[in-house]
Amino acid sequence: MGSGVFTQEGKDWYHSRGLLRPLFASNRFQAFEDIRRCVEDMLDNIVPNTVVDLHPRIFQLTLATTLFMLFGDSAHRMISAADKGGQDLASAFNDAQEYLAYRTRVGPFHWLIDGPGMWRACKTVHSFLDKAIEEALNVSDERLIQQSEHKRYVFIDALIQQTRDPVVLRDQCISLLLAGRDSTAACISWTM
Repeated sequence: MGSGVFTQEGKDWYHSRGLLRPLFASNRFQAFEDIRRCVEDMLDNIVPNTVVDLHPRIFQLTLATTLFMLFGDSAHRMISAADKGGQDLASAFNDAQEYLAYRTRVGPFHWLIDGPGMWRACKTVHSFLDKAIEEALNVSDERLIQQSEHKRYVFIDALIQQTRDPVVLRDQCISLLLAGRDSTAACISWTM
């Protein structure tokens, strides 16, 4: 998890929360088309007249929409380019979360839970985010000009204005990915 909004306290937490606030206030209407595209992709992959387990599909949907909020327009392309349409990323994210939950339960004995499975899962998630962050660092200034014209807030660009440290950027993105994916998926699941 690193040092993101979920693991920070005091001034650092307040600063991180301030970066997140515009994401939820200003991106609603601009993001609609991209979110619609993600929903349509999910629905297009459902075979008619069959029993469907929506749980993994909803998690895939919320992964896609949260990545869009984090990285803007490039998120759809990143998911499509990922192995199996982002399924490897989603699976690794699930695995890493399970390991973290177990580690939390055993407290000081967390080292008993660590192992190759956790390391692989974290490496997959970190690798995906590191590539996305590297791309964002390369195009951030160009995208900021576009943002000012279209009033679109992309979280990674706001973070890059604060720091260009890829580890800090990744830590913040992981926190938002965790919150956006799971909370939204739970809400959609209960609604269904």
